[in-house]
Amino acid sequence: MSISETQIPNWLDTQNKRIHIVWDWEIVPHEYLPVFNSNVIDLYIPRIEGLSERYLYACDDYLVMRELKSEDFFSESGIRLKVGRYKFMDCTYTRTIINSDWLICPQYISKENGYYILPYCDHAIVPHLKSENLKVMEKYQKEIEGSISRFREEKNLTWLIYPLSLMEKGLLQLSSVKTKYTALRDENSIRNLNLSDCDVIVLNDEYRDNYYYGKPLLINRLEKVLPGKSEFEK
Repeated sequence: MSISETQIPNWLDTQNKRIHIVWDWEIVPHEYLPVFNSNVIDLYIPRIEGLSERYLYACDDYLVMRELKSEDFFSESGIRLKVGRYKFMDCTYTRTIINSDWLICPQYISKENGYYILPYCDHAIVPHLKSENLKVMEKYQKEIEGSISRFREEKNLTWLIYPLSLMEKGLLQLSSVKTKYTALRDENSIRNLNLSDCDVIVLNDEYRDNYYYGKPLLINRLEKVLPGKSEFEK
């Protein structure tokens, strides 16, 4: 088995015609490879061959809890996404968020009692427009290439530059999709999960207890609300 094959989840049905595996070397310029930085890979997603004009970006810890429709994410001419007021811990990841906002729309950023008032798009399934993103890649090519690093660094930009650019152009409307972020830190956080009051839930792994006990507990909770197998599972 090759290194590449080990990166594919063993439960994923790669024979499904709706599954298409894309490798980083297919989209990231070769001079920046190898890369172990998701920020860099995310920036080059618009270069995926055959990618639809309208596409959704989601991470591997997102679960969709109800049926969602295209109009939940896209308007006639743009996208739908939430924008809000945020309080960040000072770390490498949050610096990359602020970098992206400063590049595209610094006029919208202010700080109030430790909170940033800015067009940062919180943990959510994010809609994109491929043609508009390619324009951003061309316009900010120098800045994007200057932000690249093999591992995450404070100088990085993120995929946020794409929806932020749409907002600048008046192509972003507010979304009604309710996304809930949950940090899984211990067994109590799993037991107390409320899986009924959101459209999408983000289960971020910050686990501190014995994972041996936490994993089956989480699986048991999820199987009660999502008992059916996905069409993408073997």
